Amino acid sequence: MNRIVLLLSAMLISLSGYSQTAKEYYYRGVAKDSLKDYQGAIADFTKTIEIDPDFGLAYFDRGIIKYYLQDYTDAIADFTKFIEFQPDFGLAYFNRGLTKELLQDYVSAIEDFTRCIDIDPRDIKAYYRRGGSKSKIQDYNGAIADYSKAIELNPEYIEAYHNRGSTKGIIKDYKGAIDDLSKAIKIDPNDASAFYIRGLIMIQLGETAKGCLDFKNSAELGFAPASDAIQEYCK
Repeated sequence: MNRIVLLLSAMLISLSGYSQTAKEYYYRGVAKDSLKDYQGAIADFTKTIEIDPDFGLAYFDRGIIKYYLQDYTDAIADFTKFIEFQPDFGLAYFNRGLTKELLQDYVSAIEDFTRCIDIDPRDIKAYYRRGGSKSKIQDYNGAIADYSKAIELNPEYIEAYHNRGSTKGIIKDYKGAIDDLSKAIKIDPNDASAFYIRGLIMIQLGETAKGCLDFKNSAELGFAPASDAIQEYCK
């Protein structure tokens, strides 16, 4: 997550109605966060909440900092509390979903990304992240559908092509996988991982020469597993 974008997005919500003292602690917390004094920022946001328990933004921003400090359980608690105040703020669901992914709570993450999409049906990143969580629980067709929606909304979304191709490979749709990985490589010729995965699929199809060429390209781009693949398949 981009800290500046998230903080600025949160600031768009009205601050009217909060006590002046709570505001002062809140703004001081924002300033400390910008200076990377994260513990100081957390302390000020916590003080804001002590003064005014209904100061929603303090929960949101404190949750972001806890996310970056890898305090994922408490980050989720803060995003959840913020959602009580702003139940239609999609970014809060997205952030909570990202955090749940890190705790491998993929089913609950999918629910959050779905809520994010309900709020904004054109939220490309929510489709992409939901696809990733669906893949983790082996809902491969669901993952492909989400990656496809992300691509529909942004035809140059390289990560979506990459992941859709990889997922198609898992379900043995090798032609579809090659098409997607080739598209990813066309968009970014330095996508070493895409070369590598396409190489594996080529080997699976008996196209050893093509597979080894992909491994060579991947290895030249610095992708270490490709060098191992060359040793295994291209002697």
